Amino acid sequence: MRHDKAEQLLQLAFLLQSTAEGMGLGDIEREFGVSRRTAERMRNAVWRVFPHMEELSYDRTRSKKWRLKPSTLNRVGYISADHIADLQLAVDMMRRQNMHLQADRLSEVLLKLKGIAPNQHKIETDLEVLLEAQGYATRLGPSPKIDLNIMEQIKQGLLGNIKLYMTYKSRKDDTIDTHLIHPYGFLYGQRHHLVAWCEKSQALRTFALSNIIKIDTTNAYFVRDENFDLRKYTQKSFGIYQEQPFTVKWKFHPQVAEDAKNHHFHPNQTITECQDGSVIVSFTAGGTLEMCRHLFTWEDWVEIVEPKSLRQEYKEMLQRILKKGLYQITNL
Repeated sequence: MRHDKAEQLLQLAFLLQSTAEGMGLGDIEREFGVSRRTAERMRNAVWRVFPHMEELSYDRTRSKKWRLKPSTLNRVGYISADHIADLQLAVDMMRRQNMHLQADRLSEVLLKLKGIAPNQHKIETDLEVLLEAQGYATRLGPSPKIDLNIMEQIKQGLLGNIKLYMTYKSRKDDTIDTHLIHPYGFLYGQRHHLVAWCEKSQALRTFALSNIIKIDTTNAYFVRDENFDLRKYTQKSFGIYQEQPFTVKWKFHPQVAEDAKNHHFHPNQTITECQDGSVIVSFTAGGTLEMCRHLFTWEDWVEIVEPKSLRQEYKEMLQRILKKGLYQITNL
């Protein structure tokens, strides 16, 4: 039997265990995109392995469904370091978005999963690497689709300190180039990025994951810089793109002051309340373009106090938008 078919049967077994109402042949067809005959074969295969599978009859619809008892697959289920790391990332994101109640609940689930995992030693070894490699840089929002196979290969490079050969499409001019990289970690935001040491540039660079066309593993290994810290790396910037940090001061109108006080702009932010009810948010970071894009969402309720260069860049961005908007309106 091919491995993908075995995986499908295992997935079906988990689905049959997770449902109280059971699954019918139609459910199996829709879930796996197979024919009725294939759905019957899949059900029968699971039934042979788990002969105590329950058959449920529904008189009203004259249909039959099947299910497995909740404890059937307890010893079969495999919990990997990837599962734990992704759940921990979700917890961290929730806390940054002030969703503390949901984060606390998911943390409880995470703790229980760690406790029942039969392969704890292997998980702890890989988990340290994966957690160190997963960063969080900017606010959540729409993001491009990413090839899951590429993500898996990058993770293997992270876990094994393996050099990767990457084919990459530039966002600026659509040119395609190749790079030999040392993967260091991920930055998750509106556009997800890979942080990697590029042998061609001889520097740390960020690559948009959606622009990676292909990843090939090599037989070469790299030594990771022990002084590199992904969290500290992300805190140098407001978002993804790295540039020289500068001091920022934004003044928010009294009408949105409460929202601004409850907003997470940057890890090193400080908030000063003014006598007129407004608030000033201060922090040090780079990322002029991303700051301008974010400030636009506050409309006319925010004033850039410092620096002057950011104020000028924001003004020019608004003028470009206005000019293009007027052109489009007049040409409707």
